[in-house]
Amino acid sequence: MNSQRPSTGSLDSRPLFQLLLTALERGLSGSLVLETPEVGKNALTLERGKVVKIKTAAPVARIGTVAVGAGMISQVQLEEMLRGPHSGLLGDALVSSGMITQEQLRLLLSDQVLQQVDWIAKLPRGTIYGFYPGQDYLARWGGQPREIDPLQIIWRCVRAGRMSEQFVQNTLAALPPGPVRLHAAARVRRFGFDGRERALVDVLRAKPQPADALIQCGLLPEAQAKRVLVALTLTRHVDVGAALLPLGVSPTDLRTGRSTRPREVLRRASTVASLRPGPDEVEQSEVIAARLNELQQEVAALLKADFYNLLGVPAEAATAQIQTAFLSRAKQWHPDKLDPELRAARDQVTKVFARMTEAHQVLTNAEQRADYDRLLQSPDESAEDHAEVQKILRAASTFQKAEILVKRGEWAQALESVKKAHEDDPEQAEYEALYAWLLSRQVDAGDAHGFTGPLQRLMRAVKAQPNNVKVRLYRARVFRAMGKVNEAMRDYRTITEQDPNNVEAQRELRLHRMRTGPTTEEDGGGLFGKLFKK
Repeated sequence: MNSQRPSTGSLDSRPLFQLLLTALERGLSGSLVLETPEVGKNALTLERGKVVKIKTAAPVARIGTVAVGAGMISQVQLEEMLRGPHSGLLGDALVSSGMITQEQLRLLLSDQVLQQVDWIAKLPRGTIYGFYPGQDYLARWGGQPREIDPLQIIWRCVRAGRMSEQFVQNTLAALPPGPVRLHAAARVRRFGFDGRERALVDVLRAKPQPADALIQCGLLPEAQAKRVLVALTLTRHVDVGAALLPLGVSPTDLRTGRSTRPREVLRRASTVASLRPGPDEVEQSEVIAARLNELQQEVAALLKADFYNLLGVPAEAATAQIQTAFLSRAKQWHPDKLDPELRAARDQVTKVFARMTEAHQVLTNAEQRADYDRLLQSPDESAEDHAEVQKILRAASTFQKAEILVKRGEWAQALESVKKAHEDDPEQAEYEALYAWLLSRQVDAGDAHGFTGPLQRLMRAVKAQPNNVKVRLYRARVFRAMGKVNEAMRDYRTITEQDPNNVEAQRELRLHRMRTGPTTEEDGGGLFGKLFKK
C-alpha cells in the first residue's frame, strides 16, 4: 500500500490487520475494497489511517438490531418505529423520535462498526483487496463518518483474523531479548481488551515478563496470549527498542493521556497529587495545610516501604512482635481515626491501612514470609511489583476454580471463590458478572428488590464489556429470573450474533419462539426486511 497509486493483492500475502497497520503508520486516506467470489464486495473508508466507514457485502449489525441488543430500545419500540412513517437513516429517526439521544446514537454507531470489523476480519485468506488512495467510495452511503480508535479495530482484526503460526513466531522472535516491557507511552486500554486479555496486560504492566512466561502463565489459552503480544508488538506498544512512539499515539496524547506505569506506581502518584490542597482549600489555615503536607509525605513514604519498615519492626522480628506492631499501627492509621479536617486524605489513608493489613498477613505466615524475604534479596524486582503480579494471577486462578465449581453445581464454594477473585481484581467484568449471577441465585423469585444489587453489578459489567458473551449470558439469566423476558431475549439475540453456536442462547430463543411465535427479525422479512434495506 502507498499513497501514490492503487495497490492490489490478496489477504494471503497481506492480512487485513497488516493493511490497517500500514495505513495507520503512513496516515493514508482512501478506500480499501475487499472482494471474494463467495461473499462479494466489502469496502472501508480510511481518513488519515483511521477507519471511518464500513459497508459489508452481507447484512451485518444493522443499527436497529444493535440498538435492541444494547438495551437502548425494545423490540416493540423498534417495530413501532418501522411501522410508522420516517425517511432517511433509522438512527437519525430514533433520535428525532426521542427514543435515544445523540450520544447514544454515537455509541451505537461505534459498536456497529466494531461488529462489522469482526465479520470482515474473518473473510477467506484468498480475498482480493484494492486500496484506492484519495477515493471515498462510500461518500454517499450511510451517515457521517465516525472515527473509531484504530488500535481497537486493529486488535479486532488480529484476534479474529487469519494469522499463520509462522507469522506469530517471527513477530515474537523480533522482540528484544529479556523481559518484555510496555512502552513508556503505551495506551493499552485503547485496544478494548476483554477481561482475561486485560488481566494478561495488567501482569505486564505490573512487572516486565519474559514472553514465554507471560504466554504460559495460564491467564489465556496459549494461542490467544500470543495474539495479544503480537498486537502489542506490531503497534509498538511494547518496547521493541526503536526510538519511536507507539502507533496511534501522538505527542499530544502524551500531554493529555493517562500514564501506563504499573498500577502501584499510579496509586502513589495519585496519592501525592490528591493530597495537595486544591482550589477549595486555598483558604485553609496554615496549620491544617501544614498537617496535610506532612501527611502527604508520610503516606508517600509508607507506600514505598517494605513490609518490615511499614510496620516498624526489624527483619528478624518474631511473629508476636509483628502482631503487636500491627495492632499499634492499625489504631493509628485506621481511616475512622482520621481528624475531620484531614478527611480529604481518607482514600489515601485507607490504602496505607490496607497495605499494613497485607503486611501483617504475609509476615505472620511462615511460608509467605520466606517467599517475601527471598524477594527482598532480589535486585531485579520489588516486593510491590511481585505482589501486584501475584494478585492478578491469584484472581485469575480463583476465577477459573469458580467456573469449575459452577459446572459441578457447587454453588456456595463457587460464590466464595469468585468473590475472592473479584476482590483481588475488581476491574475484570467477567469476575463481577459471575459474582452477580451467583448472588442472584440466592434471591427468592418473588423478591424483586433482592435482584437490584446483582443487576446493578451486571449492568456495570455489560457497560464495561458490551460484546463479552459470558457477561451478557449472566445478565440474560438474571433477567429471566426476574421475569423480564424481553430484556433476556435481547441479550440472548446479541449473544447469538457474537457466538452463533452458543447452545444456551439458541435454546432460549427457540423456546421463546415456540411460546410466542416467530418474530419478523427471525423471519428475515416483514418489518426487519425493511430495516435491512436501509
